[in-house]
Amino acid sequence: MNNFLLQFQSDILNCNIVRPTISETTTLGAAFISILFSGFFKNVEELSKTSIMFTLNIDDIKRKKLY
Repeated sequence: MNNFLLQFQSDILNCNIVRPTISETTTLGAAFISILFSGFFKNVEELSKTSIMFTLNIDDIKRKKLY
């Protein structure tokens, strides 16, 4: 996935965008369920550390200009 595009979308839409660090999310989801039931991770919050979040990085004036 394109980090520049995701950051640009976050800036223009004025919202956070979360991108998993692993692109094979269907397989990863099945693995996460197995991991949770095995007790390797205690809860879903620990699994959330495996994502990257893009947050607003520009002000309203610049966003409106780019939009």
